[in-house]
Amino acid sequence: MLTLMNKDMFESISVLDNDCFNREGNFRSAENLGELLSNYPEGCFALIHDNEIVAYTFSRILGGVGFIGPLGVKSALRGKGFGKAIVEASRDTLIKAGCSSIGLEVAPDKSNNIGLYQKTGFFPAFPTITYRKKADFKTAGSDKVINAKEIDARFISAFDRSFSAEHQGYSLLKDIESAISHKGSGIYFYKDRDDILAGFLCYSPLICPFIWGAFLRDYSRKEVFEALFSKIEGDELKIRINSRYKKAIGIMGNSFEVERVMLRMMLKGYEGEYMSLDESSFVARSWVG
Repeated sequence: MLTLMNKDMFESISVLDNDCFNREGNFRSAENLGELLSNYPEGCFALIHDNEIVAYTFSRILGGVGFIGPLGVKSALRGKGFGKAIVEASRDTLIKAGCSSIGLEVAPDKSNNIGLYQKTGFFPAFPTITYRKKADFKTAGSDKVINAKEIDARFISAFDRSFSAEHQGYSLLKDIESAISHKGSGIYFYKDRDDILAGFLCYSPLICPFIWGAFLRDYSRKEVFEALFSKIEGDELKIRINSRYKKAIGIMGNSFEVERVMLRMMLKGYEGEYMSLDESSFVARSWVG
């Protein structure tokens, strides 16, 4: 039976997720699962078989972009159609929601998973690269960096409007506001000339294990990135950049080393503007990049 996910399922889903991804007991927290569910609950499902949750999927929407994942199927029950059913459920809700771009990510060595996604209408696109901070990478602080929790909401909304206008309607405002509300999040903006917010970086280890953020186009990416990164605290800092953002990839090459590559797959007919390569963007987030 396919059903919408709810918070009462989190304990079972956390155990299933550990089984699917071999997390060695490092279970997802209820706070993390709650954050995943909060963006677009209508596209998050659990599949119940013999009174047990055997598959799950989350979905997100940012502007006109829909993203499926994470998702998993109980290892002992794969090949029985559960994965196809739950992918199609999330896929169809994102189509119904009017998303112009719908995608997901998969490890390139998971041929069975790639085959499943191809059967449900997806095709391979640009890979996303996970970078890990080099041990000897250091940056200098900047007086242009401001804690987002101290910024008037009107300025953050203005930044998001500018960013959205540059990126076919992608909006990060809901996620920025969520990060600001979490005590464990470090989120900083770079204020440039005329008090304009040029970009931000955020690290919310309880919600997302990667640094994420975005910059407007008319600014020095290297200067903004290094100034913001100098404020992020953490021992194992990682960031994910899609390979279509070539200027951002160039910055990573000086500061980080490659840890992992994931294959982005897009739904045929729902590529939106995604396949139009825009080298000048800097967007660091798995479900947008």
